[in-house]
Amino acid sequence: MKRWSCAYGSLRRLVVLSLGSLILAQLFLRVDRSLAFYWIPSRAWELMLGGIVALLGGRQAKSIAAPSESRMARTVRELAAILGLAAILGSAWWYTAQTSFPGIMALVPCAGAAVLIGANHSGLTVMGRLLSFRPIVLVGLMSYSIYLWHWPLLAFGRYWIDVEPWYFGLAIIASTFVLAYLSWRWIERPIRQWGGRHQLGGSSWRLATSMTAVGVMALTVVMWKGIPERVPKLAREYAAAAQSQSHRQYLTISDIRLGKLPRFGGTDPELRVLVWGDSHAMAMMPAFEEVANQLPIEVVQATRSATPPLLNFDNEKRTSSEEDAKLLSRELLSVTDNGQIDVVVLIARWSQYADQQAFQESLEETIRTLHEIGTDVWIVKDVPEYPVDIPRSLARTAFWGKVVPITVSLADHRRVNSTFDKSLSSVELTADSVIDPTPIFRDSKGNFVALSDGQVLYRDDDHLSIEGALLLVPLLRSKILDQLAAGRRPVSD
Repeated sequence: MKRWSCAYGSLRRLVVLSLGSLILAQLFLRVDRSLAFYWIPSRAWELMLGGIVALLGGRQAKSIAAPSESRMARTVRELAAILGLAAILGSAWWYTAQTSFPGIMALVPCAGAAVLIGANHSGLTVMGRLLSFRPIVLVGLMSYSIYLWHWPLLAFGRYWIDVEPWYFGLAIIASTFVLAYLSWRWIERPIRQWGGRHQLGGSSWRLATSMTAVGVMALTVVMWKGIPERVPKLAREYAAAAQSQSHRQYLTISDIRLGKLPRFGGTDPELRVLVWGDSHAMAMMPAFEEVANQLPIEVVQATRSATPPLLNFDNEKRTSSEEDAKLLSRELLSVTDNGQIDVVVLIARWSQYADQQAFQESLEETIRTLHEIGTDVWIVKDVPEYPVDIPRSLARTAFWGKVVPITVSLADHRRVNSTFDKSLSSVELTADSVIDPTPIFRDSKGNFVALSDGQVLYRDDDHLSIEGALLLVPLLRSKILDQLAAGRRPVSD
């Protein structure tokens, strides 16, 4: 009785802690998805769930069901095992990069594993026998080694290869299993067996010494910031372009209502411009700020990643679970509806949205609504996209002592943006201006370049770096000067 009381107390504490950890994971998804994924407190509930299953199980699974088990109980266990395995396999099949994970969505595979284990506590089900095959058991025994090996192989493989060939995934899986087996067979298993037969005793100092040495090496690398001198200077300069970004903003409804939108330019502008868009609009903001510093205009920034500047648009590819984007766009209209904005500039990675069913209608509604309010509408076409991460690819080639030009043909650019171009053709006459920045990035052969005069123009495969964005200044300055010359009346405060 006393033993059960202790177990019940442990079970209760585990349940409470697990719920707290799960809630924490869901909250972190709204702030930082990487933090929710990698931070131990937000993932601890998954381990605790295993402890809950162990405490509820009561005793180890037997090789066959207990003789006193009823047919109904056996059927329930069989069905539970099938559902548990289906939850695990279904998650692996249907979850994508857009799935809000971890958090609530992690409950499906984790609960499936818990149910599958629990269903086999009092005897092996059909699913339990299936998972008891020796090759599958071996994978389970090697699972920790597989876990340790797969990530560095995947990370280094992707680091050194720009475009993954069709066999890349197979090669990583095969290499992972070979190395995992070797490390399990010759390192992990001998240590486990040795630890079971011997006490650490006087050998504990060896373990402490090894851990201290590893810690000192890790601390040295951290203090020397990864020892960057091991990489050629040019490669480091190219790699640094990945950090060439500014004007990061994650627009919220609260920002709009409290008037906390970033503003650039003079105090008595003749023209007020609202830049509305996603992360591609953020990437172009250095150019707008520079123009605002040169001309009597004010630029207002309203940007949020993965959120196109469209009214009533359900983004099927949305990667986050934040406030409703439709409500956000409607709230943003209040900024333009009070006579404080002359021009609204729509900027986005249009190719990511144009293939969705509601795009055309949303784009037309957005332009029409802004015109009814009394603002002009400019649409900025997207810059060329590349099949590789530009800073990483340039740094990789510079590491080996050579720089290979990275280009995209006009035909490839048109292919990527063909759907948007078709949509744009039907609204081009209703938009006040369509700005095409792509000629700025073309070379003498007609191809688009990502490196010009030693400057890296992109911070990844599709976002402009600060240096790349500043190339747009002459184009935007000319366009705004034309608008000023057209006699747009100054707005009243």
